Amino acid sequence: MLIQTRAITIKEFECLCGMAERILSPDGSMMLIEGEWIPYPPAIEAHTIQDSVVMGDVKTEVTHKHQHNHNTAVHNTIVQDSEKLIRSHLSTMIDAMYEGRVIDSKAIFERAKQIDYDLANELHNGEYYPYFVDALYRDAQNYFNSMIKNYRFNKRRETMPSYIQNINNYCMFGIGKIKTVLQWDPRHIPALMLNAEILGKGNFSNSQENIERIYNSVLLIDPNHKLARYKLERIIRNRKIKNSIITGGVLFILILLMM
Repeated sequence: MLIQTRAITIKEFECLCGMAERILSPDGSMMLIEGEWIPYPPAIEAHTIQDSVVMGDVKTEVTHKHQHNHNTAVHNTIVQDSEKLIRSHLSTMIDAMYEGRVIDSKAIFERAKQIDYDLANELHNGEYYPYFVDALYRDAQNYFNSMIKNYRFNKRRETMPSYIQNINNYCMFGIGKIKTVLQWDPRHIPALMLNAEILGKGNFSNSQENIERIYNSVLLIDPNHKLARYKLERIIRNRKIKNSIITGGVLFILILLMM
């Protein structure tokens, strides 16, 4: 036998109980009031109660109306916590890059991807990308200022061959840092300009040609870059002067030979 029931409030239950004698089901979980079986004790309005009584057995299924909202809130909290944790990892990556710890920064990113792969990649390749490039550039700039910019020959410290070897080694290491920046952003003008300055400090063959090529690259990116144009014009002017001196010297020797 299937008996239909409905949910009532506690207030309704108290009113009905005062108007009728209590008739309970064999298991004491239902009460008959005015021809209707009411759960005993009564169901609260905040829940939906579905009861079926078959052969004296009672099966009760309770569904919370607010369960979906609760699950949604928990899900949103988890997502927010994951994003917060990933952002913390990416910020730590920036610190590692600024300090020149590129390998460590890669390991930190791998841990961020383990939290949420798609979100980590989205933030890494979007919002945080310029900060990574800037951190790498500042690391290269700091290295130049501390190790190359003011490095001068000191006969009390080293011989001239040792000086040349040392400054070239420092410059090559600095150029390596610049290459890392340009791998992230090939059009990063500050890194290109710093690269030219480092080449100018070293003692490399064809360094002037490479510097000239860098300034031309900068001007292709930004035709109005004043410093790059000034540096390039000075290189061209000095080359013309050098060629004029060489030409004049050759002519002078020829004149002496003809006399």
